[in-house]
Amino acid sequence: MSDKKITSAKSWRSAQVVELPSGNVARLRKVSVTAMLAFGRVPNALLSMAQEFTTQGVDVGEATQDQEKFGDFVRFTHFVAEQAFVEPKINLNPEAELADDEISILDLDDADLLFVLHWSQGDVKQIAPFRE
Repeated sequence: MSDKKITSAKSWRSAQVVELPSGNVARLRKVSVTAMLAFGRVPNALLSMAQEFTTQGVDVGEATQDQEKFGDFVRFTHFVAEQAFVEPKINLNPEAELADDEISILDLDDADLLFVLHWSQGDVKQIAPFRE
């Protein structure tokens, strides 16, 4: 019999403190894009990108060659960031007045967005930048 302890439900759901490439620190939670797809929580406009991301991954270099696909990819990274950030919270409306516990999506740079996208999926490989 194993000496390993079962992870409590509270621990399972808890967010982790993570340092982003920018040096900023946030409390993030893992996000299951597959589960969000299954339960209809991905906005219709992002369904195609979410399905591509979960089945074959997205080649950022390739996405930058197609303006529409790149726009979808950026909106998808924003959506995942909004779901992953526990503290501070992300506000996707760049013109909104922010609450004390919120930052604008525009406050995150490209490296942080890509990091959160991959970290939230459990992918900790080296992440290529948007632009090389």
